[in-house]
Amino acid sequence: MSNGSDWSNLTTKRAAILRVLRHLVANPTVAQNCIGNDPAFKNLFQDQNVGNITLPQGARVILFSSGEEALNVGSSVMIENPSTASASATDRELLSYVLGNYKYW
Repeated sequence: MSNGSDWSNLTTKRAAILRVLRHLVANPTVAQNCIGNDPAFKNLFQDQNVGNITLPQGARVILFSSGEEALNVGSSVMIENPSTASASATDRELLSYVLGNYKYW
């Protein structure tokens, strides 16, 4: 259970992220169990003894394995399901479903 701190407040969100990162450094097994396990990682943020912050309904937190930074730029991509797009969608409309294609994604 979390304390109700606001996830949309960048100050409290940053503090929660740092608490979770420190916890993962101190507990490598926990970190390993959260890689690719979004619900477990989300629970760390909401745990009063770790992140101590409330995530809004549907919020996602994702932990990648070590070495993601070493991948080539644009090696990975995050895409929202385009189920609402029409079959005649333009390339530009379809590309709006790409959420991240950054150095680490």
